[in-house]
Amino acid sequence: MKLNLSNILVLSLFAASSVLTCTSASAGTQIYKVVQADGTILFTDTPVNNAESFELKGNTNNTTGALASPLPPPTIDDAKKKQQAVQYSVSIVTPEQEQTFRDPQGRVTIQAQATPPNKQLNYQLWLSGELTQANKNGTFQLEGLDRGAHEYYIVLTDNSGKSLASSEQQTLFMHKPSVLFNRN
Repeated sequence: MKLNLSNILVLSLFAASSVLTCTSASAGTQIYKVVQADGTILFTDTPVNNAESFELKGNTNNTTGALASPLPPPTIDDAKKKQQAVQYSVSIVTPEQEQTFRDPQGRVTIQAQATPPNKQLNYQLWLSGELTQANKNGTFQLEGLDRGAHEYYIVLTDNSGKSLASSEQQTLFMHKPSVLFNRN
């Protein structure tokens, strides 16, 4: 028989009632045994359908001690809570703050790094106030960037999209040769 809470409760009630009913059984009170639909066994002094008559022997002496109180759920002290709550940070590795690029195709590579490292997290590149790209490796290849100053930052998110960390905003400058200026 598999012990679950209802079985333990029934057995406990039976043990407690056995102590009380031993004296009444010897005095002629009838006890009935009922097997319920879920398989639990119920002892009662009230006749019900499908009940079998049950007789205690005269020398039966059932006693039970108090049931042990359940242990309280384990608690986590503050030091362990702090250890479990990981604090992420994200930083931009390249380019450097206010770095200037001279590329006619407007190509730039931006690399970010999370601390502590975690390959399950997502990196989002925000360029000029718009989400430009997202990936799991933190390396972004941009192409066709217009001339001028561009502000950008990286946001680190979990798989549900919750923001875990954000880098400081940085600026890069893109210089392209003018189509009006002919070097030939």
